[in-house]
Amino acid sequence: MQHCRPCVCQTYDPEVQWNVRGLKADKSRDLSTTELSDLVNSSSVPALHSLGVDTEFILSSYPHTWSTSAVFQQAQSIVCSLIVISDAAERSIAMMSQFNQLITKNEAEMQTLLQVVPDHRRRLPGTRKSALKATSVQSY
Repeated sequence: MQHCRPCVCQTYDPEVQWNVRGLKADKSRDLSTTELSDLVNSSSVPALHSLGVDTEFILSSYPHTWSTSAVFQQAQSIVCSLIVISDAAERSIAMMSQFNQLITKNEAEMQTLLQVVPDHRRRLPGTRKSALKATSVQSY
């Protein structure tokens, strides 16, 4: 069992801004034998700060004592409540791409459509039937 993570304590810089684009997954790692402390690195503290999590337990205590810390337990509940959206986002993008191909296969028509829709929404801000009737009466 590992009792200290010097890489976190020694390389932590409170001025470093966390950026999700900088994270890389190690797909070769066997997660069934990985300790939680093995997953903590220098970007963990800024990432947890962005979620409003108190990270004092990472910097001031040994990993084998984290589970007994009230601060850790609160952090754990916040992190466990997060919803992973990449799968849903990918499906939404695929669905919109398929839908766009059904509307038109011509790129020029698609670009025109992408300009017309926001203009239409600007001119007709209300989508209720009564708002559309009022707009059509005023335009004549």
